[in-house]
Amino acid sequence: ASIDNYEKQQSASSQRMLRYREMALSQAVSRHLEGNISLSSDEIAEKFGYDFESSFHAVVVVYIENVNKELWSGNEQDIRLMHYAIQNVCTELFEEEFNLLTVPVKNEFYVGIVSSENEESLDLQLREIYNKVEEVISQLGVEIKVNIGKSFSEFENIRKHYEAVLPN
Repeated sequence: ASIDNYEKQQSASSQRMLRYREMALSQAVSRHLEGNISLSSDEIAEKFGYDFESSFHAVVVVYIENVNKELWSGNEQDIRLMHYAIQNVCTELFEEEFNLLTVPVKNEFYVGIVSSENEESLDLQLREIYNKVEEVISQLGVEIKVNIGKSFSEFENIRKHYEAVLPN
């Protein structure tokens, strides 16, 4: 029994370390996108154990276009709840098909970096998920816009791809 407990503790500890590493990577990418730091693919591999160049990626930005005022009052708590719901829906739907890195940004957008081994399937699947995300979120009384960037494999180009999908 004590061996089982030890193995469970080790597994839980490993899971926590992976989550912490992913959170640190997410924060670093966010700072890179905002221009606060500059990172290379090699630094990401060394510091976070993430081989960015082994697959294809796309930046996805989701933002709110219109809100049903009868469902959402506009007070701060409602707005936070709405953003939380949108983030959860996006994360769940994108993670069904891709590796996903959610990137916290200071603005009102949901930003994700999706990854796939195959560039063609990345583009096709993103279009399908785009429709699912819009449909589910519309049931919350919120109209959103999903901007999907072109696929790329070099981390050094990520800021350019991010800026290309930001709303005007």
